[in-house]
Amino acid sequence: MCTEAVHELKNEEEVRLIDEKWKITFLNIKLYPKKGDHEKIYAINSTDDIKQQLEDHIMALQGVASSKYARSVKKQVTQWEKDLNMIGDVIQTWLLTQGKWMYLENIFSGEDIKQQLPEQARKFTNIDKKWAEIMSSVEKNKNVRYQCVQAENGTRYDQLQSILLNLENLQKSLTVYLESKRMTFPRFYALSEEDLL
Repeated sequence: MCTEAVHELKNEEEVRLIDEKWKITFLNIKLYPKKGDHEKIYAINSTDDIKQQLEDHIMALQGVASSKYARSVKKQVTQWEKDLNMIGDVIQTWLLTQGKWMYLENIFSGEDIKQQLPEQARKFTNIDKKWAEIMSSVEKNKNVRYQCVQAENGTRYDQLQSILLNLENLQKSLTVYLESKRMTFPRFYALSEEDLL
């Protein structure tokens, strides 16, 4: 009984330390250079520490879960494994979305493209507003677990996936537009998309 109690206490302490660490783990954000209609907008700066912490804690939880003395913390371990997997998925999707948003924001902040592709520019403006709302929420509460798991009733992943899909569709429209210009002026095939824009 004594041995079992010692091992249970060790497992409970491991889960408690993971819980404490995620309470003080925050997204590192920076002010993004102003373009478009925003007074200010933020972008995630680096997630290397978060990714490392995720890997460490997932491995620690696997160790606790495989212990025969994990009965007292089984429910918390299951919840933490679910939360950490969600954090990993959200961070990955967030960075992909941010990269596409930055690329297209540079393009659609120009008046030329707005005139050439007014429907796509309007769609980008709507996406841009949603992105700004999410990043404004992060500026108010930078806690990683809150933003990835608890914010908006746990729908952050769905929000980011929706924005990412819309950005990918816009990028396809942009590629079709550039291809039409290349067909009109074949010398444009020698230029990259950025140079052509």
